[in-house]
Amino acid sequence: MLVFEVRSSISNFAAAVRKVPGLELIDEEELDADATDKAPVAYLMVPDVRALRDLESLWNRWLRGILVAGETPWRDVFALLRDLRPWGPADRVQPDDTDVLTEEITGRADTDLVRLEIELVFRQSSRLAQDREEAVSRAIVGGGGRIVSSCRIPDIAYHALLADLPASTVREILQHSPGGVAGLEPVMHIRPQSVATTLELADSAAPEHATDVGQPGDPILALLDGVPVAAHPLLNRHVIVDDRFSLEAGALVAGRVHGTAMASIIIHGDLNRPERPLPRRIHVVPVLGAGGGMSRGLLKFS
Repeated sequence: MLVFEVRSSISNFAAAVRKVPGLELIDEEELDADATDKAPVAYLMVPDVRALRDLESLWNRWLRGILVAGETPWRDVFALLRDLRPWGPADRVQPDDTDVLTEEITGRADTDLVRLEIELVFRQSSRLAQDREEAVSRAIVGGGGRIVSSCRIPDIAYHALLADLPASTVREILQHSPGGVAGLEPVMHIRPQSVATTLELADSAAPEHATDVGQPGDPILALLDGVPVAAHPLLNRHVIVDDRFSLEAGALVAGRVHGTAMASIIIHGDLNRPERPLPRRIHVVPVLGAGGGMSRGLLKFS
């Protein structure tokens, strides 16, 4: 996988990419969004190492001003980049996760095990995905770790391992060592284990900013999403909105699509198939503001 570090808006970059034969945009809506990210990036999936090296060579020739006939569309793409480079160890651990893992291993013995989530680059081929998982698993076990569980969900293009790694291996990851787990080609991201925490309210009554919906019974679940249209006839008896981040006042009704849709599908299921709604309300905590499109997207090279 190659990383495109974009110097302009992501939508301008997407427009230039569409002019290059053989490139297929993935998550096109996200690439079209003009994001507020000051350093937007996009990714190019290539079929093999040879294709990756060919594209790196093309980039280096453009830097030297020696593109040839037929390569003009790439000129417009490259002109919008700050850099083009392979996905590597430094990309696989985000800064916030680095801070958490650094704290986690401080004072720990090298052999102490630390639980991590290791997300793999999703592969459509189940056989290829299995090969990649086995390669990463062998590296983990060979380094003194163990696999706790694995999960692959094709519907959402997700493939990950939950693993216990020695603290010494985690230190290598944080040092971006190319010879460690962070240097393995199939690895997309490395994160601390996600741990659920309790959402504490001041008391058991409805929150101060809650919408009183008149539906008996405690909420059956919580939804953390965008601001919903809580007064909608299909929702107003079924939701408690806990606007603890004061997002509701600034969210136009037209921008409440995602929060509304998620609340509706949880409560009613598919509206094209009439079903009984949930017998109890849901507790909605808006955590996503309107606007601010995504700045990251995926490309596939064929």
